[in-house]
Amino acid sequence: MPNVLRLVAAGFVVVGVGIGVICAPFMWSADIVDVTGAGLGCVTGAILIAGGLRSLATLAVQRTV
Repeated sequence: MPNVLRLVAAGFVVVGVGIGVICAPFMWSADIVDVTGAGLGCVTGAILIAGGLRSLATLAVQRTV
């Protein structure tokens, strides 16, 4: 089961990075709607990355104990 959880956590990190990469070009748009949408996407990506890294760290600590 921990291997599946590690895979899911790593998937969250990958998806978060992907969202950030996709939204980054829209941050330099002249349209406020594009900038707002990209900002929300970047925040979502950051939350997924942080959650995935925290899960990976927690699983690593549980493995050593």
